[in-house]
Amino acid sequence: MNDKGQWAEKIAGEYLEKSGYSPLLCNFSWKYGEIDLIMKDKDTIVFIEVRSLSREDNIHPSETITKNKVKRIKKTAEFFLHKNKLHEAFCRFDFISLQGTPEDYIIEHIKDAF
Repeated sequence: MNDKGQWAEKIAGEYLEKSGYSPLLCNFSWKYGEIDLIMKDKDTIVFIEVRSLSREDNIHPSETITKNKVKRIKKTAEFFLHKNKLHEAFCRFDFISLQGTPEDYIIEHIKDAF
């Protein structure tokens, strides 16, 4: 992961913790994919994709997520739930976008994004 990705995930994690989420894991990966953050929001396990772009980019960070990426995230989440015997757990998929720099950014949180 590059420095920008690490910065974005750190900021996203801090933002979510201030919003009442509890961290479970960062960068969970296996052969089919990776999930940036896994957190708990009350009784719900939340799988979070984090994307960042500069403000000069002409697209929103959410536009960089392909259908194939969503499929890999969901498959990885299923593996995480199975591995941890959380078959009956409530879960959802959120998206965090950051636009800007570490000194000046806009953060957006989309719950139940896909």
